[in-house]
Amino acid sequence: MIEGRRYCVDILIQLHSVVGAILRVEDKVFRRHLEGCVTDSFKGKSEIDKIKKIDEILTLIHKFRHV
Repeated sequence: MIEGRRYCVDILIQLHSVVGAILRVEDKVFRRHLEGCVTDSFKGKSEIDKIKKIDEILTLIHKFRHV
C-alpha cells in the first residue's frame, strides 16, 4: 500500500483493522490461559504458587495495557 502511493487515510484504516484483529486474538489467548492454565494452577497448590501465578497475570495485564 505504501509503495503503491495509496492515500494515507486508507493505509491508517487498514492498519487499525489489523491491530484490532491482533488484539482480539490476544484476548482469546489470554482468556484460554486464564480458564485453563491459571485455573489448573490453583487446584491443590500452595499459597506461594498461587501468588506467583497472580503476579504472572498482573505482569501480563500491565504489559498489554502499556504497550
